[in-house]
Amino acid sequence: MLDSLERGPLPTRAEVTDVFFAVENGSDCTMLSGETAQGLYPVEAVGVMSKILQKSEQNYDYAYAITKDFPLSKLAKSHEGIQLRPIILQLLKSYREKAPNEPAIPSYLIVFTNNPDLVNALSSSRLFANLLIVTDKISIHRGFGLHYGVYTKFVDSLDLTREERNETVQEIVDTLPKGTAYSVLYRKWFQLKKGKLLK
Repeated sequence: MLDSLERGPLPTRAEVTDVFFAVENGSDCTMLSGETAQGLYPVEAVGVMSKILQKSEQNYDYAYAITKDFPLSKLAKSHEGIQLRPIILQLLKSYREKAPNEPAIPSYLIVFTNNPDLVNALSSSRLFANLLIVTDKISIHRGFGLHYGVYTKFVDSLDLTREERNETVQEIVDTLPKGTAYSVLYRKWFQLKKGKLLK
């Protein structure tokens, strides 16, 4: 994507545009190959790629992604998706209202699910939050490593009591940075709970 950095220290305008719009168009990740394998400026290439991606993410219209990309997902047309969309929109709105002129607040959405379509839909919708998927399916646990903003936690079973579920959430919350806002989406009833800021 930054071919000119194999020979020189600066990218072309076209290359910068390509990388910038890769984020805008929903790419899960970008890759350097020749630039770092045999190029003359491998460190600079990584730095340039990172800088462009970060700028693109800062200017990304998350609300538009929800209204544009989520309806196109396989999940959106299902009964599950119809229930989920207004919840996600409300969650996005509630965080946006805190800082309307700033990029979305970095936070986490903890989701209990075994539905790969749900994980795909949430990831492709480019939520403001990192997704922490709690699952007992090894295929989901291992298969979403390159999906945008997705991290997984494997548990023995999702057939949890309320107490067990709360314990699992607490285990996750204990690993988050201090001051992080988080929300929890339960797979079965699509109940949404908003976590308080950690102290």
